[in-house]
Amino acid sequence: MSDLPPSRHASPGRNDLCWCGSGKKYKKCHLVSDDTRSDAPQPDAPQPAKATDFGGMDEFDGLRRRIGVFLGQVLPERDIKRANKELFGDEIPDENDAAMSLTDWMVHDLVAPSLRRTVLGEFLVREGPRLTDRERGIAEGWSRSFMGLYEVQSLKPGTGLTVKDLIFGEEVFVHDVSMSNRLARWDVLFARMVTAERGLEFTGTGMGVPRQHLQPLRESMEQDRLRTGLLWREYLKGNWPRIRRRSFEIGDQWVDSIRLTNTDGEELLFCKAVYTVTDDAAAMDVLQRCPEFAEEEGSDPKLNYFVWLNHKRTVLGKIKVSAGELELECNSRERSERGKRLLAGAPLKHRRDEFTTQQEMRDKAKGAPQSARPRESEIPKEVRDEILTRFMEDHYRAWPDKKLPGLDGKTPREAVRNASGRELVTRILKDIENGESKKRQAGEPAYDVSRLRAELGFDN
Repeated sequence: MSDLPPSRHASPGRNDLCWCGSGKKYKKCHLVSDDTRSDAPQPDAPQPAKATDFGGMDEFDGLRRRIGVFLGQVLPERDIKRANKELFGDEIPDENDAAMSLTDWMVHDLVAPSLRRTVLGEFLVREGPRLTDRERGIAEGWSRSFMGLYEVQSLKPGTGLTVKDLIFGEEVFVHDVSMSNRLARWDVLFARMVTAERGLEFTGTGMGVPRQHLQPLRESMEQDRLRTGLLWREYLKGNWPRIRRRSFEIGDQWVDSIRLTNTDGEELLFCKAVYTVTDDAAAMDVLQRCPEFAEEEGSDPKLNYFVWLNHKRTVLGKIKVSAGELELECNSRERSERGKRLLAGAPLKHRRDEFTTQQEMRDKAKGAPQSARPRESEIPKEVRDEILTRFMEDHYRAWPDKKLPGLDGKTPREAVRNASGRELVTRILKDIENGESKKRQAGEPAYDVSRLRAELGFDN
């Protein structure tokens, strides 16, 4: 057996993974303590793993450091490449987050082909005799950990959060300052919970689960677990890459299943009909005489714009006319055909129709870079906030008596009269409250969902 030094060989960069093996970035883990500790070990100088050696930061810093060094020494490159492929497949994740997630999984869960056990399991075999009873007990607990599924019940900003284990039903308090400041009530996440000096903590890697994906994800996990014949702890411990991929698949399926419609209930399909104008003056005369077309001023003096409106003043389409060309744009195939009939009397020659499906729009949106800064509204914030607040008040005042598809056409007030309906309403209220909490964190107007709970007879 090799006598492995617990010290790091070089100081990592601020954004590199910390030397301790926690999976966190160095700047968020040991940077401050390394800069301020006067008793930091010298490079390549093995030090005994004693609590007094860790500058009072964490009793288990030395243990984490030794495991991190051990990982780099015992896991060959071929195992790391295989692990990367198994966890991420063809995905191209964020570089830093990917490194943290991969390290966390390789240390705790991956049964490496070269070791035939996890890295932590191998560490306990080789280094167990040199650990104190307390260190060995903690390391054994870490080796049994897995990525669990949790729902945030309450938060204590700057300290931690109470979460409910959605598999085993337990509620516990987790010491995690970062998540206590970042998450909202009823958020759902996959995370690894371990015992540390302060009590239960998350390891620093995790993955959020949108609430609308939770139910199908849980059902999928249960079916998959039954197929494997494993108990829940064994299943979660041994199948994180598959669970992770399934979570993303459910998200993609959910997006693909959304059917968007316009105000007439017609499926959204962005249509453009392109014409050659054979007589510009006559074409403009037809457009200006049509009572359904309203001419608008545009930014380009070389173009003429018309809006197609119905009797309710709903926009049904837009028309752009330039020298020798006319374009009719609508958001459904039905509207496009109706618009073409209105243009039948104009001196036009139809050239082509262009269509963009919802799937093509989704694919384009997935690949589009996000705007660095959203355009600021021209409406003063206090005015906008007042308008939004009034809208929310009106909306949620009527909500308990509104028939909802998710309640089989019943109103929330009707649904809460039996146990199954009450459970569905509870789930919907959690979704609403989660969204309102995020708005409140962002400094936006938010509705107090406890008012809805009281209205429907729930205990807040």
